[in-house]
Amino acid sequence: MPPGRGLDVAGIACRVFDTIVAHYDALDPDLLPPRRVIAPGESRSIAWDCDQFVLTFSGVGNGAAPGLQVQPRRQGNPISSMGLRHAVYVAQIVRCVPEPDDAGQRPPKPETLREAALHLMADAGLLSQALIDVCTQVGDGLPKGTHCQAGAVETLGPLGGFAAVEGSIAVTAGLLV
Repeated sequence: MPPGRGLDVAGIACRVFDTIVAHYDALDPDLLPPRRVIAPGESRSIAWDCDQFVLTFSGVGNGAAPGLQVQPRRQGNPISSMGLRHAVYVAQIVRCVPEPDDAGQRPPKPETLREAALHLMADAGLLSQALIDVCTQVGDGLPKGTHCQAGAVETLGPLGGFAAVEGSIAVTAGLLV
């Protein structure tokens, strides 16, 4: 396969990032934390030291993304591997959450916890819809036969005064750069 053909993994990361930011900004520019980064490495190893939106690249796998029902076309002779591969991106929104006061002796007030929980739940719903939007927009500009699949959004933490929601996008294509 000649170089330069296939799916632009880094370029798609930028499109995923920009689409999620635009989704939030269209609703309210202040909804997404002001720290917004595409970060190197594994998403759950990124430091939680402030409110932030982080996009990471999880990796490239052989075949269609797990759970995607696609009939791959064979390349080469009958014993060669399938031509499909998938790239996975992970979006994470980290928020500060209340912690106990007085060296852990006094828990946060219930109304403070409720407010933080509802904010995190709202992020989960917004991120889920943003991931669907990403699949619609990113899929439109990719080669025929490319599939984009939004994963579930789950909560992480709390840890060190922060909690997060995290979701993934898997892009399946015949060729990846």
